[in-house]
Amino acid sequence: MKLSALLRTTADALDKASAAGAPLHAGAIEVWPFRDAPAWALAMVDDHDDADWLVFVPDKYCDEYIGWMESPSFCSYHPNKQYEVAGGKIVVGHHA
Repeated sequence: MKLSALLRTTADALDKASAAGAPLHAGAIEVWPFRDAPAWALAMVDDHDDADWLVFVPDKYCDEYIGWMESPSFCSYHPNKQYEVAGGKIVVGHHA
């Protein structure tokens, strides 16, 4: 299989998994610039105004303090901008 065909097949599989609502790396905290977040995650968010980033936090980390999400160098987030989803939660960061 040519590399271009392999990359296209992999990209298609990732798109299908994302469209189905599956995190791409099971068990990992995933971070996206807000505009690049997968559609399944964006659909959960009710306030897209001035959003900078989106994080999927799997269940196993939901009770942990994740300090870098509150770091000024990472921007800040509004704690009320968290959404419970199957398998974890979504946290949205808005420009401070």
